[in-house]
Amino acid sequence: MDFGLKGRVAIVAAASKGLGRAVAEEMAREGAEVALCARSEANLEQAAQIIRRATGREVPQHSTRCSPQPACGSCAAASGCPA
Repeated sequence: MDFGLKGRVAIVAAASKGLGRAVAEEMAREGAEVALCARSEANLEQAAQIIRRATGREVPQHSTRCSPQPACGSCAAASGCPA
């Protein structure tokens, strides 16, 4: 299915496991540049590795305390995401 995500940027919060990781992986499969954001550095790195292996895409990640607006900006900046 083509969701029109190729070349788009997606910042996925709570992406270290569960639904967040599944969403990030599917977006990467659809061609989006995906940056992962979550609180746990270890879980986040594991999720990034799983998504890299599954999709062959580079997956920047950043662990942070997720609060509404600042977290997205810090995640994008720290990940080098071209948002």
